[in-house]
Amino acid sequence: MSNPSHLTGKKILLTGATGGIGRALAAELAKAGASLLLSARNAPQLAQMSAQLPGDHRYFAAEIDSAEQRQALISWAVDNQLDGLINNAGVGQLALVGEQSEQEIESLIAINLSVPVLLCEALLASLKSRPNSLIVNIGSTLGSIGLPGSAIYGASKAGLQRYSEALRRELSDSTVSVFYCAPRAVATAFNADNTIAMNSELGNRSDQPEQVAAAIVRQCQRAAGSYYLGWPEKLFVRINALLPSLVDGAIKKQLATIKRFAKRP
Repeated sequence: MSNPSHLTGKKILLTGATGGIGRALAAELAKAGASLLLSARNAPQLAQMSAQLPGDHRYFAAEIDSAEQRQALISWAVDNQLDGLINNAGVGQLALVGEQSEQEIESLIAINLSVPVLLCEALLASLKSRPNSLIVNIGSTLGSIGLPGSAIYGASKAGLQRYSEALRRELSDSTVSVFYCAPRAVATAFNADNTIAMNSELGNRSDQPEQVAAAIVRQCQRAAGSYYLGWPEKLFVRINALLPSLVDGAIKKQLATIKRFAKRP
């Protein structure tokens, strides 16, 4: 999608629509002329959002980690002839290795990785039948930089990044453009109190959801690919890929602080 006008009238399924980034993305996409298919767990919040956004929008409340409800969402989206999918729903948790339950680990990986992959796979045939369609998977800088306290979260986003990269290359001869967008920390309720306190003490910067949403929509109007948001984090991603030992040393200096906030009582 080379310019904003290409979003006009496009029907885009947005998961996690009532979250911080989700709300900002919905506003930005509606402003660009998209017709949104909003999805999240809370039906009243979705109804309110749909009514407040400019344009024609619909919503479907679903627990997307439930196979039955996810299939109902997929059928609804196909019936609405969607032109795009934005996998924005996600969960995070600051916790040390060995201190998360099996259920917590499985749930995090399901929502952050398995569900986006399953939605892509299920909706791909429909998206291929539409002109200039798109898939956007929202990742994280932590999917490319292994950070103590975020091993499971980072692993889930790293998996999503690699899947998105392979999918983009596989679909390069089709009408579907694939984008992976990785923000740094974002100032939303997604972050638990211990994460906010840790970032503050370490001096980690956070972006406003409106900034992130605007950047994501801009990227969707450029060439397909992987995009990292925030400086100097995007530089650290490159350094970590080329000279990980440098990042090892920098993170080791922060380790005691990270462990203090990530350790469970």
